Amino acid sequence: MKIYELARELGVDREALLFFAQNQKIEVKSIAAELTSEEKDLLFLAFDEAGGKLESVIPEDLITTGATGKEEGAGKQSVFKGFFSGLKKYEKKTKEPEIPKTKTVKEGKALRIYRLVVILIIGLFVGLGYSAYNANVQVTDLTQKVNETTQTLVENQKTLSKEEWGKLEQNIYDYQSKDNRAISVMSEFVSFLVSLDQRYSQRLEVFLNFLDNCVRYVRGYAEDLEKNGLSINVTLDRARQLGSMHWINGKSYQLKLEV
Repeated sequence: MKIYELARELGVDREALLFFAQNQKIEVKSIAAELTSEEKDLLFLAFDEAGGKLESVIPEDLITTGATGKEEGAGKQSVFKGFFSGLKKYEKKTKEPEIPKTKTVKEGKALRIYRLVVILIIGLFVGLGYSAYNANVQVTDLTQKVNETTQTLVENQKTLSKEEWGKLEQNIYDYQSKDNRAISVMSEFVSFLVSLDQRYSQRLEVFLNFLDNCVRYVRGYAEDLEKNGLSINVTLDRARQLGSMHWINGKSYQLKLEV
């Protein structure tokens, strides 16, 4: 590498660099002299030890190789003056603390993250609203089904009650219309019980016959009820609930006691 090329690379005056190289006992006579690699390394090391302040390169048209001794002395003096002033500035200069680098998120990536978070929040609220609506609909349907079931049970109960009551009345009507003799027999029995204390001895045989007829009649009636799928006890209990007075088809049936 030549002197003027190295001076341009370092940003200093090439004449000053030539003089500096001659002071380092490097045998060069002009700025066009070629430097070996060892001379180049030696010049770099000496230049760093001297401060290494780089000055702007002086235009080539201002530097003339055929200058007078006074001009060369003035040029050398100005070069050394600039060199030492640069050296002082270099010594005073302090290194600025390095600012730690922070990772910056790109605008597109931040916008995508923001959109994703917004979509998740909106989805959460939509899911909660749908769950609440679905629960409300299920409760409404369940309430409606319960009301319908209750109403059906009430109607069925009313229907069953009417059927049971009608069946009971029909049984009593059949009982009274089928065998009116039961009323007369029971009337005679009650009359007999009333006058029993007066005519006990005379009516004992009649009472036994009457009792035998009653037993036969009751057995026959019980058999008739069993054939119809009924029970004498159930029929008597229902008849007892109705009382001694029953109104059926506008007719009144009442036991008449003969005294």
